[in-house]
Amino acid sequence: MQTKKLAISGIMTAVTVILLYLENIAPTGRLGFYALAAFVTAIVVIECGIYYAFLFYAASSALAFFLVPNKLEVFPYLLFLGIYGIVKYLIERVNKRVYQYILKLAFFNVILIVFWFFLNEVVFQLINLEASIFVIIRGSDGGIQSLLIKTALVLALEALFLVFDYVYTLFINWYYNRIQRHIAGFTKK
Repeated sequence: MQTKKLAISGIMTAVTVILLYLENIAPTGRLGFYALAAFVTAIVVIECGIYYAFLFYAASSALAFFLVPNKLEVFPYLLFLGIYGIVKYLIERVNKRVYQYILKLAFFNVILIVFWFFLNEVVFQLINLEASIFVIIRGSDGGIQSLLIKTALVLALEALFLVFDYVYTLFINWYYNRIQRHIAGFTKK
């Protein structure tokens, strides 16, 4: 049983790294590869359990970071998409749906702050943006206009996150209803 869980985790790690590599080289459809890579975490949680999901996340993150050519494009997976399936599983063990959404939004906002700090302190400095939409969002004056733009951006991202969470739930339900029953014999033996 342990060997099969380890094998499934290893195969899913390879699938995730391939998806992240494809995201890196594909000219279009890149968000789709990110989403598919995120969904793989749910499969590992379902088939192997939370312990193997953490091992899977660590292995897929490390391998993706070393194998994907553009390291900046791995960070969404490292900081959010890769771990979200595990976080979702842990949060949804809470019985009240309102608390689940509060915890999910809190997690997302913490990740958003980390992303913002990373973008502001590393990426913007690294590529020295002068005339871009990011400079408008970043706000050089710190005034009310900058605050309104940032607030609107955060609210829009939170709405997109809730849509992502809903789609993630649909994927999990689809996996349970359509896929898992066909492979249950393989993973339970």
